[in-house]
Amino acid sequence: FFQQLANFDTKDYQRDTGSSPVSGTENSGSSPIIDSPENALTWQQADAAAAQFLGRFFATDSQPFNEFSAMRQALAMLPDGTALHLANSMAVRYANIL
Repeated sequence: FFQQLANFDTKDYQRDTGSSPVSGTENSGSSPIIDSPENALTWQQADAAAAQFLGRFFATDSQPFNEFSAMRQALAMLPDGTALHLANSMAVRYANIL
């Protein structure tokens, strides 16, 4: 999965103006700040592209059962409104991706 994700084309995440879609984060290591409706749309498009990629990834019949697919199945089985505490770093990363 992570090899496929590393090859995912991110060119659409930058505006054609050459500037970053997120202001105030260049070389700062801070969290992204969405400062305008135009930037919010950019992040919504990025989120939709990531969801589409994950859908195609998991639709492939050759995907093995592993920690990542187990996390996906576990998250899918949670009832709406469930509070979930994740304490292991990989579980947190998997949940964030999914």
